[in-house]
Amino acid sequence: MCHKRGGGSGGGGGGGNTPNVSTSPTFKESEFSQNAEDQIQDWTNQRKDYINSLPDEEAAKFETKTADNADIIKAIQETYNKNNFVGVTDAKGNLQAVALVERRRIQSTLLVSYLATASWNTIDGHPKQVKGAGTQAIAAVVRRSIKEGYEGRVVLESLPGAVKFYEKIGFSRQEYNYADGSRVYTMTLSSQNAKQFLDKLGG
Repeated sequence: MCHKRGGGSGGGGGGGNTPNVSTSPTFKESEFSQNAEDQIQDWTNQRKDYINSLPDEEAAKFETKTADNADIIKAIQETYNKNNFVGVTDAKGNLQAVALVERRRIQSTLLVSYLATASWNTIDGHPKQVKGAGTQAIAAVVRRSIKEGYEGRVVLESLPGAVKFYEKIGFSRQEYNYADGSRVYTMTLSSQNAKQFLDKLGG
């Protein structure tokens, strides 16, 4: 699962296209820290090491498949700070997903500018791979929205491959076409749907 401002969200593991926490370990929100920085760098290193371990043809396919996630992780590394960082760790303390948020006071909503799950969630059989990290990252953002007085409202832009994922959570979509032919999906989560989403996850 990955998401980026202006280009959106795309597939990339960590829960697939269907929100699912029944097979997930216990998650908790994590604050920005040096440990988080180190783990995000490890995401990049793990992807590179895996690509280098594959035959050329397989490596090229995997690199293309995970390019969006890698680009977003790089953007996160370049722009995160203690104020915009929302991390999600598993029970072992592994950082499994990160979202960066922006406050939209006029619209009274929390904007997700970037969201990505750990690179190892794109590697089948990796010992740190989990399901549901993307879903739990959105849940952490919703809780942050509530905490900051936005009543759970969240907005983001999604790549086509992740639209169904967000719609299953409860986001509504609006489509916009640019002059160059590209399309962007603006996904909006209402306060009512945010509450229902958290209720389904157990609060």
